[in-house]
Amino acid sequence: MVNIGRPSRGCLTCRKRKVKCDEIRPSCNRCARLQTTCDWQDEWSVMIRPQEKWAKKTVVQRVKRVQISRSQQGAQPSADALLKAVMLPKQCQIGPEIYAINRFYADYAFTIASCQFLYLVQPLWGGSKTPSSIHSVVPAVALANVAQKLGRHDLMEQADRHYGRALKKLADSLNNPEVSKHDGTLLTALMLSLYETISHNRYKGTQNIYRSHVSGRRALIKLRGREQLETASGRTLFIIMHHEQLVSSFITDTEPSEEFNSWIYGAFPPSTILTLELLMHDTSSFLALLKRILSQEPKPHPQEIIRLIRTGLRLHEMALDLSQFYLTGDADRSETLRFYTEALATRRPSHSEKINLSMLEKILTVHEPTETKTAEDMPTTEPDAVLDPDARAAYGKPTQSSALNLCRAMHIHLAQGMLKAITHLNLTPGHEEAFQDVNPALDLTALDEEFNATISQHAIDIYFDTPAAIDGEKGSPVTEFTLRGNAFRAYVMLWPLRAALNASQTSAKYKVLLARRLKEINKVHGIGMAVELVAMAKDLPDDNEVLEDLNEAHSPSYPKANLGSSGSCPSQCFCFFKH
Repeated sequence: MVNIGRPSRGCLTCRKRKVKCDEIRPSCNRCARLQTTCDWQDEWSVMIRPQEKWAKKTVVQRVKRVQISRSQQGAQPSADALLKAVMLPKQCQIGPEIYAINRFYADYAFTIASCQFLYLVQPLWGGSKTPSSIHSVVPAVALANVAQKLGRHDLMEQADRHYGRALKKLADSLNNPEVSKHDGTLLTALMLSLYETISHNRYKGTQNIYRSHVSGRRALIKLRGREQLETASGRTLFIIMHHEQLVSSFITDTEPSEEFNSWIYGAFPPSTILTLELLMHDTSSFLALLKRILSQEPKPHPQEIIRLIRTGLRLHEMALDLSQFYLTGDADRSETLRFYTEALATRRPSHSEKINLSMLEKILTVHEPTETKTAEDMPTTEPDAVLDPDARAAYGKPTQSSALNLCRAMHIHLAQGMLKAITHLNLTPGHEEAFQDVNPALDLTALDEEFNATISQHAIDIYFDTPAAIDGEKGSPVTEFTLRGNAFRAYVMLWPLRAALNASQTSAKYKVLLARRLKEINKVHGIGMAVELVAMAKDLPDDNEVLEDLNEAHSPSYPKANLGSSGSCPSQCFCFFKH
């Protein structure tokens, strides 16, 4: 193919006058000096240069050759046969950045059934007040995504250069109070974190990749304040960043922000995924509180540990109930959905960064139903964000499986914390009498066995449900709808797979199978951190030692989610980060 060079990126005024442009936006120096209007071409239009003349010339030459060949053989081909013989595909040449961005959108962009943060990129890209860091971080992540999938080191070098520019521009943006509160600044921080997840080689040897951005994200969210929830884009970015903070709090044993969680009440309407986010926050707060109490000096009294265990049992029951809802789709029987729907109307905002045991016990107390807010009082999604029935049916299964695996990962961390509390209580003198006085119906040995069995079963279930969470259900009746965002769903599944892989209760066979799932995510979706999680796994056995009976592994028989006769979601559909 003929090399036709890089397309001009100068302003339209300089290109019309046929003079060199320094490409400084929003107004180049020449236009500023001459005080003329400095217009720019829309960079989001696909920059394709069809080589029409070359293609037509090639077609003519091939037609002549075919005619000469047929005439020499004494046979005259039909017009249709001649056309089929000389048809050539349309030739075009696009830059690697444009190809990478298109590929990136196909892999990571989302509809309302999942998470639509990437759709914020295009309107922010050309905005007059948009931070310049957006123009560097988008090609950085896009090129890293393509480079990992294709094994192109040259593209990764380009991605690294864009990444460096994005970091510098983000630092400049944070020094400006106005720009630091812009949606583009928060989106840049989110996409930089995604870049580091895809391109893990920049952070080899780092003790914990999840810990590096916790404080920075928290400071940025707090700087933007509760006012960010007044717009649809602000609410979308907030709930995504809040989810990232919650996942990091589980992995790094850090305290989640009670203030940020309180902002949700009154700003978001009830939904099934919002219920999961609220339960994740309460569970993470419990685990941070558990760690703080068990490590304090002097040692806590047995009565206080028993209170912790009772609170953990309440969260344990809620996690089981929510998992059952995701399996069956029966919202009417879910006590957890009902509890948090009621809490959205009754729980008051908090300015506390930490929570104590009495506060958590009060939060998890079941109250009598009160008058809840109506749909008109709650923020809703934008009118153009509603899915058509085919899209809703297609995204139903992966969204359901994703939410279910996230719930299982949370439950694994909760069960591990409860096992620590039981062990600590068993080592405390006088614990048996204190425990029987509080609740004689419970048995510590039975609880220990139940939590160990819960972790082991969740690890198996996460292994089998991960393909459906990423790629949807095979043999789905919706065959004409192409799912997008598979790579982002694979990114979401890193935490459940990590939790299952690192659990000591997971059998050796399933540890190897879970590691293979992570390696497959790295190979198919180009997420570099997946192999890093395998390398960081504890007590990972050798494949050949435990997989002789690999063919015996089979998927557990779950009841299918009730998606209705038409394939659509139930009344409270599985809409990932719907609001």
